Amino acid sequence: MCRKASFIVLALMLVFLFACGGGGGGSSSKGSSQSADSPSPSQPTTPTNPTNPSDPTNPTNPTNPTDPTNPTNPPANVAPVANAGAAQSVALGVVVTLDGTGSSDPDGNYPLTYAWQMVSKPAGSQATLSDLVSDKPTFTTDKVGDYTIQLVVKDSLGLASNSASVTVSATNQAPVANAGTPQTVALGTSVTLDGSGSNDPDGNYPLAYAWVMVPPAGSQATLSDAASVAPSFTVDTAGNYSILLVVTDSFGLASDPAVVTISTLNSAPVATAGPDQTLDSIGVTVQLDGSQSYDFDNDPITYAWTITTMPSGSTATLSDPTSATPTFWADVVGEYVVQLQVSDNKGAVSTPDEVQVTVQVKATNTQPVADAGGNQIVETGNTAQLDGSKSYDIDGDALTYSWAFVSAPGSIPQLNGATTVNPTFVPDVEGDYVVSLVVNDGTVDSLPSNADILAIAPPHITDFVLACMDIVNAMNSIDLACYQNANMRETMTSKIQIAVKDYLAGKYSSAHSKLANDVSFRTDGYLSGGADGSDWIICLDAQALVYPKIQYAIGLLPK
Repeated sequence: MCRKASFIVLALMLVFLFACGGGGGGSSSKGSSQSADSPSPSQPTTPTNPTNPSDPTNPTNPTNPTDPTNPTNPPANVAPVANAGAAQSVALGVVVTLDGTGSSDPDGNYPLTYAWQMVSKPAGSQATLSDLVSDKPTFTTDKVGDYTIQLVVKDSLGLASNSASVTVSATNQAPVANAGTPQTVALGTSVTLDGSGSNDPDGNYPLAYAWVMVPPAGSQATLSDAASVAPSFTVDTAGNYSILLVVTDSFGLASDPAVVTISTLNSAPVATAGPDQTLDSIGVTVQLDGSQSYDFDNDPITYAWTITTMPSGSTATLSDPTSATPTFWADVVGEYVVQLQVSDNKGAVSTPDEVQVTVQVKATNTQPVADAGGNQIVETGNTAQLDGSKSYDIDGDALTYSWAFVSAPGSIPQLNGATTVNPTFVPDVEGDYVVSLVVNDGTVDSLPSNADILAIAPPHITDFVLACMDIVNAMNSIDLACYQNANMRETMTSKIQIAVKDYLAGKYSSAHSKLANDVSFRTDGYLSGGADGSDWIICLDAQALVYPKIQYAIGLLPK
């Protein structure tokens, strides 16, 4: 009995020992490897103060901005990227538009704000940006050279980009001087030069003119006004007068010099082989036309045509190589090139001129022809009306019109209806207003056609001037087919304008010579029943219209 009770007591002691952790040697060894104050590695660290926002041991603190475990912490703002647009190359005097709309923000923090700065520009430039905070500011180029503009943008949070730059290069092309056509004249003749064919490819008008004359030895000739578009001088010595012209655009850039020679010697004639032609089929007769060839001295000319190129297999020959208007048979598809030279009766030979005839199997568009309506004489203060109605397109295509001033004696006046058939303007200063017309058939532009509008102030309007106005108007009303060639209308009306200028300058003898020898002499064939070789107007009814008017004007000249 006592033995059984002892066993029970031993069992109860063992249960108590295990419950208090004081068991076998394996448990005792494990407990001896750790400090009693250190937490178990398998247990989470307990924060000293879980309610303290600054407790660095609190990983769940949502208010700690440095807590890397905070899921609400936003990423850093990335700077926007400035884009100042593409580099530009422009003409001088134009308005340049910059473009910063290509700038962007990778975070999408829009809208962006813009800050532009012109960091460099050519020496002497006064250019400024129109709006430093616009996305598309503008400025005007006023000097040749490079303009560097810098752009910085900021996002909606105020973070700025790195700067971006763009370069705008301004150039100015030199104007082109045209001193007019050479002339051969008699001693004592008053010669008027013509620089109105000068032009500026950038449109920087008005042009300034500077003429220099190199006369032959012994001559005392001087130019009447070396700064005008059309100065004059009197030929006083036999030989060649070389006159140089330099024009300067409105920005001060000068042209290369152009030279015209006024000679008392024989001049070589000019060959004109006619416009190029395009045919739609083979087996047709090609009509050539050299009738617009001419001689400055009005000497009779002879013709010499040659086919210089023809398609392989062609046997084309000219019907009459010495005729002004020979023909040939286009027998093969391809290109035919025909050359014309003309000679005067003194042995002078022209530079060759060529016409190209293209034979193809389908029709092509033909370049239209502009006609500015001829030269005019008008009164200052009155409305001058231009007339492009004689322009045409051989294909019958509808034409559009583009008029522009080439030169003016003062400031360029307003041209009303510059895209119509009959624009107008009011000349306010006495002198020559040169206008140019270009027409377009919807595909191609015509060559330009110019008209010289001579404006005379009211105090200078006399019966003689009015009579000359009447002659010019009559000549402009005549069909071009009634002139020996299409250039003769402008040639004759130009001579009448020169006669008016001579008259106003008191050079009555020179004005008489112009009208009697250069104009009336070219219109008197109808008196003998038919036009002769010296007539520039070849229709008898047209001669009968203008000849009496010329005689009337001559009779008004002071003796």
